[in-house]
Amino acid sequence: MAGLLYALYIPSIVLSSLLTNQHIATFLFYLGFYLLITKGLTHKYMWIFIGIFLALGDIMRPLGAFVLIAVALYVFLQGILGKSKQDILTSIKKLSGIFIVFYLVHYIISSSFIYAGITQYPLSNRDPLWKFTVGLNHETRGGYSSADVEYVMSFKLGKEREAVEKKLIQERLADPEKVLSLFGDKFTIMWADYDSAPVWSLATLSNTESDMVTLQDDLKTYDKYIYITTMLFSTLATLYLLLTKQNNTHYTLFLLLIIGYITIHFLIEYQTRYRYFIIPSFTIIQGYGLYVVYRLMSKRKAK
Repeated sequence: MAGLLYALYIPSIVLSSLLTNQHIATFLFYLGFYLLITKGLTHKYMWIFIGIFLALGDIMRPLGAFVLIAVALYVFLQGILGKSKQDILTSIKKLSGIFIVFYLVHYIISSSFIYAGITQYPLSNRDPLWKFTVGLNHETRGGYSSADVEYVMSFKLGKEREAVEKKLIQERLADPEKVLSLFGDKFTIMWADYDSAPVWSLATLSNTESDMVTLQDDLKTYDKYIYITTMLFSTLATLYLLLTKQNNTHYTLFLLLIIGYITIHFLIEYQTRYRYFIIPSFTIIQGYGLYVVYRLMSKRKAK
C-alpha cells in the first residue's frame, strides 16, 4: 500500500527529471532502514550491510548524524529497553558495528578520492554552521538568504568564517520571543506550504512555454490534495499506534525519523523540496492509517 501511494506522489514524479542527489541517497537510506527493521537485530551479519548502505546514502547527501541518532534510539527501544542481558549485549554490539562500518566506509572512500587526486579535502562538511546561520535568519524566516551568502562568503573558509557565523547565530537567538515566532513561521511554511518540486522541475520550460506555467500550477494544486490526505492518515495512524498496544513496533523507526526531521528544521535552513527525504516515512505511516480505517469500517459493516 505504501509503495503504491508513494508512486503517485507528485513531487517524487516531477523531480525524477531533475539531477539531484536526493534520489539515490533516499533509496540507500531507506534500504538500510528496511534491513534494520526486518533483520537488523536478528541476523548475524546484517549490521555490516546496514552500515554500508547508510554510509553510501550519507556520502550522496549528508544526513548521517541525524540518521545515526534515529537508528541508535530505535535500537535502544527495540533491542535494549526491557530486554535480557544477552539481548542487550547483542544489540549494543550490532549498533556499534553499524557505527564502525559507517565511518569506515567514509574513511575508505574519502581516502580513495584524495589519493586519486579528485579532491584534496576529506568527505566532511567544511562549513557546518552555514545551515544554522541561514535557518535562524528572521528576515527570510529561515529560508535561503542572498544577503547571508554575500556577507558570510566574503570571509575565508575556516576559523574566520566560523567566528562570523557564530556571532550571527548568537544575535539571532538573542530574543527568545522572536525565535519562537520564527520557529512557528518555519513550521508552517515547511510543512503546510506548497511543495516547490514542480517549480524546480519545470522552471526552465515555464520561461518559454505558457502551457508549462499552467501545468506547474495544476501539479502544485493536486499535490496539495495528496499531501493533506497523507498528513491526515499519518496523524490518524500515529494516534492509533500510541493509544493501542502493539506487538510489532517496527513503525517506531519511521516515527523517530519524522520527529527528528521536523525538529532539526526548526534550526536549519528550510526548503519545501527538502520534504523529499521524509515523505516515504509519512507514506509508510499513512498506509497503516488507511489499513486502520478499512479495518474499522469492516468491523462496523460486520455488525
